[in-house]
Amino acid sequence: MKILFLTHPYPNYGPDLLLHGLRKLLGPTVVDFPRKDCVYEGVLGLGVCPDNQRCPDWFASDIGVIDRDDIAAKVASDYFELVICDVRAAGFLQQHFPALPRRLALIDGEDRPARVTPGPFILFRRETDGTDSSIPLPMALPVEILRWIGALDQTPKTHSVGFLGSSADEGRRQVIQAISRDFPDALVAATRLPTEGDPLPDGRMGRDDYYRALQSCRVVLSLPGAGCRVRYLPILGKRGMQRSPPECQQSPAHSA
Repeated sequence: MKILFLTHPYPNYGPDLLLHGLRKLLGPTVVDFPRKDCVYEGVLGLGVCPDNQRCPDWFASDIGVIDRDDIAAKVASDYFELVICDVRAAGFLQQHFPALPRRLALIDGEDRPARVTPGPFILFRRETDGTDSSIPLPMALPVEILRWIGALDQTPKTHSVGFLGSSADEGRRQVIQAISRDFPDALVAATRLPTEGDPLPDGRMGRDDYYRALQSCRVVLSLPGAGCRVRYLPILGKRGMQRSPPECQQSPAHSA
């Protein structure tokens, strides 16, 4: 199956993990355009990714196998059986393709749903409550990452509870404080996210230390962050769905 994946240069777990999965399943017939440099450089999710947090080779090389020539002409001739577009690349889509592809899917992997004007496409979202005519898009770690974690299976369990992540959200901070109070042997590493001005915040672990720390905990917590608190509904194929937005704060407007 020939698929064109219109990308945004900035990392995002939703579209990047989907691109990874499609490439693994279907091979070089899945064309990322423009080339998503960050995934080939080992970036996984982080907008600012220091070298000690990169995941080399989690995304296979594209050298000599991906054909990115004459993309506009191929789209116009229906060469691709499906065009997938990161919602953040909607402007690129409109600028370079005057007529929308006949088979188009938008991928919204944002923490808060982007504003998308309904149109002739299917909308997949990471965060949805099922009332916005979108289809839930779950995420999963690539097998390459699971192998790195699994290689540390024999790490002694020295902590009852662990949380490794950012502390930007006030709700997270309250939970983290409660964990630290109630579980003296907990491993809590809550740091600021890396930024251009501060690429290595205090307490931020490198990739290998991060996975080793995960394996030292009997229970690892995943706490709500900036995304919507949602429930996934079985909406695929549902008729007469409402077009009202989810009941959560939305990000700055995007249109498609």
